[in-house]
Amino acid sequence: MIDIHSHILVDSKKDPIQSKILLKKIIQKNFTDIVAILEYDSTLSEVKNISNYQSGVDILERSIYEEEESINLFFGSEVSIREPIIQLLHDNVIHPINNSSYLFIKYDSSVPKITLLFKVSELRKIGIQPIITDIEKQGFLQFRKIPITELIQLGAFIHIDFDSLLGNNGKEIFFRSLKLLRNRLVDMVGSNIQHENQLILNQEYSLEQGLQNILGKEEFERLLVENPRHILNDEKIKRQVLIKK
Repeated sequence: MIDIHSHILVDSKKDPIQSKILLKKIIQKNFTDIVAILEYDSTLSEVKNISNYQSGVDILERSIYEEEESINLFFGSEVSIREPIIQLLHDNVIHPINNSSYLFIKYDSSVPKITLLFKVSELRKIGIQPIITDIEKQGFLQFRKIPITELIQLGAFIHIDFDSLLGNNGKEIFFRSLKLLRNRLVDMVGSNIQHENQLILNQEYSLEQGLQNILGKEEFERLLVENPRHILNDEKIKRQVLIKK
């Protein structure tokens, strides 16, 4: 099982000790691979963003070595669609997952549809494959306005969180996530772990079994093993989109 999207790197909200605690808790959930993501912070300077990313990577890699943990650790960035993404990539401020062509892009409902589609199109032209996050968390009216099929047609991929899928983010988000899954619009799911008190880290039942119960074995393999492995290896993700009217 691969956690393709965890926010366990040191940032303004967590110190090195908390970062290591989060890593240990995720390992206990039987993941074989973890992608540690740092979200780009536009309130900081580019130098500070770069420094934070590298120091966070160093801390976790050293922790893995010192504790002799049996886990494969990878890194990457997440950035809001409203940011100058191509320039940030050019300046080496943000980083695709494991130096692949895949990059986490956080959806922002304040960005006009035409701008959203244009920016995704421009990223595709330079070989970046955007993975759009937070779509399922939008309000009812905002969600209805998201051009999901157009994003997919442009070459974007869709990610949803474990908490959304398990009902921990509320019933509305849970049923919206199920609808996305039923329509084959989801390409991967990840923990989006932010803090050690998050429900999915502290519930007693098996996280793996809980996800399999909702997804079914075939979809579980596709969303938590096969597609994440394709991303880490920078391979093409095969998608079959079924839109139910």
